[in-house]
Amino acid sequence: MNQLKVFSIPHKLIYVGYFFSVLGFVLAFFRFYLGYKPEFLESDVFAFYSIYIETKFFEFIKNNFFDEIIGIVILIGQYLIILVYFNDSLLSKKDILLKSFFYSLTANTIFLIISLIFVFGLAFVYILILNMISFNTAFIILYNYFDLKAKKRLINVGYN
Repeated sequence: MNQLKVFSIPHKLIYVGYFFSVLGFVLAFFRFYLGYKPEFLESDVFAFYSIYIETKFFEFIKNNFFDEIIGIVILIGQYLIILVYFNDSLLSKKDILLKSFFYSLTANTIFLIISLIFVFGLAFVYILILNMISFNTAFIILYNYFDLKAKKRLINVGYN
């Protein structure tokens, strides 16, 4: 059967992707809901551009790297999941991929438009940070939903 190959990666990487994604969301819960910031991650880091109290360009700044680690872990996990979906999907599943992509894009765009209208200041920066993962998260959820729905439809057709 013909497949939509992007990169040749093994299906097992989907488990690594889900592990990273769940780990990232658990770490985000600890960081943002419980306020946990590990002190050992506090260090001087090189910043291209930074604005806290003052604006700095191409300088070392004091930063706790926990937020960045959380974002990287979630993004890598979601990337692996989506990459495996594209690699494993037969051409007959391209409609599920496209439908998931379109609905994710539409929901994300509506979310950003509403945010532009009603959210201001530093809160909008938080919205942009959330936007880094919202498209991928929506895509993964919708792909699984549409795929499960298609499988149920095939099972029901097979038994009738």
